[in-house]
Amino acid sequence: MYVRARQAWSSLTYPDYIRYVISVHVAGHGNSVDAHYSGSYAAATRRIWVNPFSQEETDHPYIPRGTRFGITAPGSGTTTVVPVGPEPSKDPVGIPVLTPTYSFGMNQGSVAAPVNSAPPPVLRVVGNVVVQRKEYSISCIAREPYKDTDAYHLELVPIRDPLRYRLRELWVDDRSFRTLKMISAGNFTDGPGVRIPWTITFQNIGGAQYIDTETANAALRYSRHRQYSTVVIRFSNIEPSTGLGELNVDLWHPVQHDVTVEP
Repeated sequence: MYVRARQAWSSLTYPDYIRYVISVHVAGHGNSVDAHYSGSYAAATRRIWVNPFSQEETDHPYIPRGTRFGITAPGSGTTTVVPVGPEPSKDPVGIPVLTPTYSFGMNQGSVAAPVNSAPPPVLRVVGNVVVQRKEYSISCIAREPYKDTDAYHLELVPIRDPLRYRLRELWVDDRSFRTLKMISAGNFTDGPGVRIPWTITFQNIGGAQYIDTETANAALRYSRHRQYSTVVIRFSNIEPSTGLGELNVDLWHPVQHDVTVEP
């Protein structure tokens, strides 16, 4: 079932470009914050553009306090950005440089590769050898209802490198083998999200599969000013586009320390 689920991911076809809205909801200490960001993704180059200014910030501009100095070491070409007296970030979890097409390691092409599948014609073919390095020990917990269908509920235990192989549970449609939901032992490439489990749900749009929600299963502390008991990231308004946004994410890497990205 796991192999069939991987194959289902590999068979998906996405538009050359898509645009979407990333909604971030956080809550903690009796307060909640919502922020919405416009994003675009190019499937061929895997480039992401996300407007660094949320819709809320665009509607209600604020005057930031503090400043930043860029220090370039002689001959190194490397610039270090040093904040001086900055105010807390207005982005709840940093700027979410994310795409709804991310598969959490499920879409990696073929799960097994034949060795010497096309030998020279002068050689006699004795047999084919298939090599597959296993990532998880997998068991089926149950076949259970999920919304309007039935799903295989799988448990995954990493055989090696648990920080890389982070899937722990999968819910796979029993007919299409599309992934409906998963639990990951961590999320994103940095920050508190990599150390706690997340529940991810998926949606089907135009025959392709996209992330619907990413929900933290524990409290997160990003900084002294950002401590949340609830974090939910949602993707909506997903539709084909003619290209990326006006800017490229590479142009605003000085704020990379406050950006949320997937591996």
